[in-house]
Amino acid sequence: GGTDEIHKYDQFYAHITTFNLPTGNLTGITCEPSGDLFVASQQGPVSIVYKVDRDDLQVLDQFEVAGNAEGLQYAQDDTLLVGLSGGVGIARVIPSSPSMVLDTISNPGLLWPVPVTIDQVGNRYTGDFEDGGGVAASDLYVFAPDGTVVAARQPSELHGPFGLVVAGVSLPCGAVPPG
Repeated sequence: GGTDEIHKYDQFYAHITTFNLPTGNLTGITCEPSGDLFVASQQGPVSIVYKVDRDDLQVLDQFEVAGNAEGLQYAQDDTLLVGLSGGVGIARVIPSSPSMVLDTISNPGLLWPVPVTIDQVGNRYTGDFEDGGGVAASDLYVFAPDGTVVAARQPSELHGPFGLVVAGVSLPCGAVPPG
């Protein structure tokens, strides 16, 4: 699980406000190109994903995704990638209610896809959060859009990780620009 609140800062890192979402236990967060947020909340066998207005922090929409959501990433095809723990994988979902899972990428070694990011051709990058145990080195994966493994390092020299960035890829507010 994660935290129960989100802190908003300005461009100079001055604290503006703190806000909560109804269910707490917040894990993943990402933005769409307009700057509105998507925030995941683990709620037992399902997770609730909230769409939150970037200015007034009001909930604009919410939908459920089966499983415990970890990482979130807005994708260039206007879908949302949701890293789901427990060996489920990375689901690609429609980011509005009623949501639906379009497809899921999984791998036997991928148990806790905490960071999720994407490059401009749609490859999905993730790190297995220490196999969920907190002590083992992480496995790193790159999946093609069709789910095949492009690259993997099992185990890597990393512990964690909570975030990944693809060098040379411009992702304003965590979103891949269309085109």
